[in-house]
This record gives sequence, C-alpha cells and structure tokens, in this order.
Amino acid sequence: MILLVVFSAMGFVLISGRDRTIDIANTLVEKGQLRVLDADEEETLRRFLSALLSSEKAGVELAINRRYQDGPLNIYVVDAAAREGARVVSRGNAAYVSSPDILFIESSYFKIGDTKVFARSNDSLTEKVLSPLRVQAFFVLAHEIGHRQLQHGREWFGWEGQARSYEREFEADDFAIAALKRLYVSSLSRERAGIPDPIATSFLEEPGPLERIADHLGHAVDFLADEVFDNPFPILANSETHPAFFGRMRSLLQRLTIDAETEKDEPALDRLRLAEAVAAASDYLLSLKPIEIEYSNSFQYAYVTAERLVVIGNDGQPVAETALIDLAPGRQYRKNLPASQREATVRYAWPGVAGETLVLRRNGHLERTDNKSGGSRSTVDLTGKLGDNTCIKQFLLPPNPQFALATSCIEGRPQVSIIAADGSIRTVPLRELAFAASKAAGHSSVITENFEVRGFGLGASGLPVLTYTDGNNVFFAILSASLVSSPARKLTLKPHDLPEPIVYNGARALPGAILADLSGRAYYAYGAPIFRDIGVFDAETISDRPVASVDLSPSVSEDRLNTLLPIASTFPIGQGRLIINLGREGAYLMDFIDKSLLPIRRSGFDALEQVFANGNGDWIYYRKYGNRILVFKGKEHGGS
Repeated sequence: MILLVVFSAMGFVLISGRDRTIDIANTLVEKGQLRVLDADEEETLRRFLSALLSSEKAGVELAINRRYQDGPLNIYVVDAAAREGARVVSRGNAAYVSSPDILFIESSYFKIGDTKVFARSNDSLTEKVLSPLRVQAFFVLAHEIGHRQLQHGREWFGWEGQARSYEREFEADDFAIAALKRLYVSSLSRERAGIPDPIATSFLEEPGPLERIADHLGHAVDFLADEVFDNPFPILANSETHPAFFGRMRSLLQRLTIDAETEKDEPALDRLRLAEAVAAASDYLLSLKPIEIEYSNSFQYAYVTAERLVVIGNDGQPVAETALIDLAPGRQYRKNLPASQREATVRYAWPGVAGETLVLRRNGHLERTDNKSGGSRSTVDLTGKLGDNTCIKQFLLPPNPQFALATSCIEGRPQVSIIAADGSIRTVPLRELAFAASKAAGHSSVITENFEVRGFGLGASGLPVLTYTDGNNVFFAILSASLVSSPARKLTLKPHDLPEPIVYNGARALPGAILADLSGRAYYAYGAPIFRDIGVFDAETISDRPVASVDLSPSVSEDRLNTLLPIASTFPIGQGRLIINLGREGAYLMDFIDKSLLPIRRSGFDALEQVFANGNGDWIYYRKYGNRILVFKGKEHGGS
C-alpha cells in the first residue's frame, strides 16, 4: 500500500513537472519572447537537426517556435534578454528537457549584431565569418541532442534527480564530436546537413572529417577571440552546469586532438593545436572577469583613477564618472551618454590636478577642463611644439599619471616631451638623454656622433626606458618622472640584434626591443610569431633559459626562424604586470613578480585601441570613439 502511494506521488510529480515545462514553452510563444527565425534561418536549423537525428536512426518530426505539440521534438530559440526567457536559459546556453521532449537554445547563436548567423550570405567575406560560427552552433545543438539520445536530460525544470554534472556535459560533447564526424565524412552527408565548405584554401589533398571540423572550429575560435576585446560575444558567458565557453572549447579541441593523434592525422593536429592556443589565450583573459560597460552613445576618451572610471563625452559637458567600487567583476552594465557631437576633437586625455582632466585636442591645443562643468579652465597652444612629420608620434600615459610623454621628431631626430599636470611642457632630444646616461655610468670615451636611439617606452613601474647604441654595444637606461637619466647599463645584445626602424608613408616608427621590470632590470622578447615559443630573456645576463615563456602550438609560418621580437608598445597595468603589444604577432601579459608570460590576444592592439591603468592593478581597454569599455579590476578591488 505504501509503495502504491509513493509511486502515485512520483507519477503526479512527473506529470505536474512535465506540464509546468510545457506551460513555460507556451508562455514564451504567447508573450513573443522567442527569436523569430526567417524562412532561411529555420530551413538551416531544420536541415541540420533532421540530418543529425537521421544519422542516429532517431528521425522525428520537428516543431520550431510553435505551441507545444505531442510527438515532435519541440525546439524553442529563446531570447534570454527577455524576462521569461532569462528564467529558461542563460545567455549563450541551451537545455534539453526530456519528459516533454523540448530543446531550448538561446538566441545568441543565431545573431551577431544585425547579422543572422543561420542565414547564408551572398557576400563571400561575410559568409567566411558566419559559416564557422554556424558550425559552432551545430556543435551546441548536437551536444543537446546527445543529452536526448544518452537519456540524461532533465525531466523538467527544477528537478535535480538527474542534475547535469560536468561529466555528463563532456559525455554529450563526445556524442556531438562523433555525430559531427559522421556528418562531415562525405560531400553527400555534408550537403544534407547544410555543413559549409572549409574556410582554408591550403589543403594539399582532400581533407578528412577531423581536418574539416578543425578548420571550422579554428576559424570560429579566431573570430571570437578577437571579439573578446572589441565586442564581447554573449556565448562567452558561463552557467552553473556548462563550463565557460573557451574552457569548454579547449576541452573539445583537446579531445579532437586525441582522435587526430590516434588516426595520425597531422594536418588536423596542426590546426587543432593552433586553435587550442588561441582558445587558451582568450580563456585566460575571460578568467580575469572583465566588466563590460556599454554606453548609449559613443564617447571620445576614457581613463581610470584610483577610485573612478572617467569618460569624456561631448565638448563642454561634464565628464561621466563611475565609482570602481560599484562595478562587480564579470557583470555587464548599460549607461546613458548624450548623443555624440558631429566631430570628435579629443586626441588624448588624462587626469590633471584634483577635479580636472587634461585634454589634448586635434587642433594642437592642450586644455585643463573642469570635470563637473566640462568647461575649459586654461588653454596652451602646442601647435608646432610636438615635432614634425618625419616620424610617427607616440603618446605614453603611465599608470596614475602625474605627467604624459609624447615622442616626436625634428628633421628625423627623435625627442620626447613631458607634459605636466599643470599643462606645462618640456622637450628633450633623446640623444641628449642617452649621452647623459652614458656620462652618469662613467663612460669617458663617448663619441656622441655614434649614438643612435633604438627604443623608448614604459617599463612595468610606469617610468620611461631608453635603449640606444654607441655603434658597438647596446645600452639601456631608466628615466625618472622628470626625465633624469639613470646610469646606463650595457646589455648582452649587439646593435645588429635590434629591430630596424619601420617607415610608414615617409614617417619613421621606432620599434621597441627592451622591457623593464619594477626594479628597472632589462629584458627582451625572443621567439617565433603567432603564439609559438615566445620567451622573455634577461638582457643583462647571458643565458639560454627564459625567465618566462609560452610554447603553445605550431606556427602558421613553420619556416620562420626565431628572432628578437620588435615591440610596438607596452602598457604597464600595475602589480608588476606589463602588456607587451607585438602588433601582428599578438599581445602578451608579462607578470614580473610571478615570472609568467600569458597570451591575451591573437593579434596586437592598433592605434585606436587604448589601455589605461591606475597603478592599483585596475586597468581598462576600449576603442577610441567607440561606446564600450572593458574594466579589469585588480586584486584590491575584488578582481582576478
């Protein structure tokens, strides 16, 4: 009798739980909280799922975004930004519920901005970006079908009797990998499933299923890795059961790598290892729990102080300030800014004295502006005081700056200008600083004509560093905040080791080569590009062992020899850390305290991209004249 009562109660719970899930699905339909698919999108989704289920001998009718029907597999593309949708799946996730046979998938997989991922584009470049992302969505769908076929989906929402574990998530991944390999095996099966052609054009022979999958996933990872900075993609979000996106992707790539090793598929191995390296870089960056702030309109410039994020919007208006303590790591915020003015006038901005911002405008005027009113307190005309166009001008802002540095040239001779918080400016030729450093070191037989400046930048301490040669040796010196040279130190490098200046449209750019830690010790970066065998070596001691290195994957250019790497720029971000921007060769974060080197971007930062720190370990990234800022908090403010 007791057993009969128990089984009756269980049956009632099963039925009520099933009905509740169906009610949720129908509510989403009735309240319009689903992503409306056009005919092309729905056909792509239906085509892939039908082929996948047929390959598993589990053919079933599909009902997409309709009121619940008994019999078919019911699929709902949920808008997680909507109130009801957020209760079903979080952004970037999906869920299969077994009792009513319902698959919920969040709409991020179907749209990027205004671009529909599942709608095929007539533009070949757009299709080249969208098709690998489509395959990533196919993998997520195959993963959820794996829960269905492996019979460990949830019976209904809220029931923990078969709560998904990471182990079951990875089992579903294994199912998805096997299913995709079957669909990739022939042109006929790929056509039936709507799987796009490979992106790569370098296949020496007909690629196998693994190489095709690696090609698509590799391009998806590349795209999303670059988007981490510029436009954080919603599917990078984490949830309680699904591993973080790039962590999960790395696991997927690692298991595909095991398959490729077993099958001795070397082309697939190369592509998978490179994709895993890029995913590892982005996975690390996301582990820092960046805070994303999206403004309603574009701004001109931004910086961060010890307590606040400061955003400069339109001329003559108060700056927008946000207390760092009010920003929670990993959260997204939306804030209002007035409509943007017609033309941006701010070239650079940084904190001045209390309550002021120093603004260097495009017309060459330096203004002290009042933060509360946005009005100008004083103006200095710097026109003609920052050199000519014989070299590329650089503007350097140390953490918590009490000064700003601008490098320029007069008839090809490099100089540096220091701009103080009161707006005053002082300019010194770099050769003069090099000569002073040699004199301070007691080098008596100095021939100044042989001096050649070969690098200028910021060290991890935020102080400027100078690299130069006397024709025979390479020297290095730390400069004070007032541009007083420390005694020069001879490095183990020779002049021919240093990268040569690069010329852009007749203007010379001076690449850096030397890094400095908190104490001012010199280092250099050496290796091959594209995340392969990059090492940071002590430049003052001869050693073949790097103090920090990464050895990630085969390079795209296997025949390229290791070399001393030119440094486009460095960004000190506090706590002994320095972002090393290698331009096209990527960007790395060097931690001189932990002696670790971590890749944070597949490609480096360009001239419009800004990194600014406050000296306490907090730093921000944004693109000038954009509307998004990423805030990375240091340990003191609850960051990573």
